[in-house]
Amino acid sequence: MATWIALGVLSFATRATSAPFPFAEGAFFTQLAKAGQERKIQVLVLDPRSVHPGTRHASGYGWQKGQWQRASVELPALLYDRCYYPSRAAYRRLAPFVAAIKALPHVTFLGHGLPHKWAVYRMLRTAPALRPYLPETAPLSTAAQLRLWLRRHGSIVVKPRGGAQGRGVLRVKPEGGGWHVVGRDSRNRPVALHIASIEALWAHLLPLHRSSSLIIQPYLALHTANQTPFDLRVLVQKDGTGTWQLTGTAVRAGQPGSLTANLHGGGTALATKPFLDAHYPPQTVAAITEQVHTIAAIVPRHLEALHGRLFELGIDLGIEPDGRVWILEVNSKPGRASFWHTGDRKAAQLSVLRPLEYARWLSASPPRTGGRFS
Repeated sequence: MATWIALGVLSFATRATSAPFPFAEGAFFTQLAKAGQERKIQVLVLDPRSVHPGTRHASGYGWQKGQWQRASVELPALLYDRCYYPSRAAYRRLAPFVAAIKALPHVTFLGHGLPHKWAVYRMLRTAPALRPYLPETAPLSTAAQLRLWLRRHGSIVVKPRGGAQGRGVLRVKPEGGGWHVVGRDSRNRPVALHIASIEALWAHLLPLHRSSSLIIQPYLALHTANQTPFDLRVLVQKDGTGTWQLTGTAVRAGQPGSLTANLHGGGTALATKPFLDAHYPPQTVAAITEQVHTIAAIVPRHLEALHGRLFELGIDLGIEPDGRVWILEVNSKPGRASFWHTGDRKAAQLSVLRPLEYARWLSASPPRTGGRFS
């Protein structure tokens, strides 16, 4: 019979601590806590800033009698990192609190967060089988480099190397003797403007560059025939035997004519197969599906071998009208709301259960990096 274990979930409070539950991912954490109780896993949500490394105690929240209750708790030996850093300044301010916890003896993180997009891209590039799926990418550092890329590619995409949720992603294309810029700013507000010169364009990008270094890529036509942008979220997770599994996929479709498809930017989650069937011929759908499974099998094992222990990844893929598949981003702290929105109840439930199953396995196994993919 299984014994009770504790799983600490690290997350920075985004509201006043006087709020009943001051964390942004309240719905997910509640699902996790309820499922944990059924499996004798006590889920405790902790702000890393409340952890006292010397005493290993913290102010945390546990699910009791149908609600979150605050209490002083001992730091669990198993920790699930759900901390986000919206800017370089936030990272510098907040990351040391997590680092102090990682330095403690007898603490095991389910996985270690991946670094920024450029570092992940460089790791992916070392796998020959993944190179065909990776768009040309480089750090953006000067106006001269921006001019060169625009001359070479015509249209380009600029994005923060540490951004998330489509924030700060911009497309630049030539228009009317100048440059048309569309996308979203760092606060996720829509951007659409005309800029007359490269110098003025670089001046517009500089504030973004200072807050979060930028990367540059060619613009890819990742949309349907009616100009609806979309991407494919692929969620892979380790199960209760430490084996990588493909939990599910979901399409995220944006507004026609917009740049990104992220749900936080107004996108809509749709079931994968009906969407692909509606926009691609059967043989192309079959080829896309095969490529998705290939990527899902290679990416987690390859990144884990280079980076250290991982246990869940959100792999975002773009698909061109001819069916060519591109790896857009790999996220080690993925959301899972898409599966609830599409009605894929099995994937939605598995996305919550697998962290618990893996935590149970890890508690009874020596920590290790490797993981098979079934």
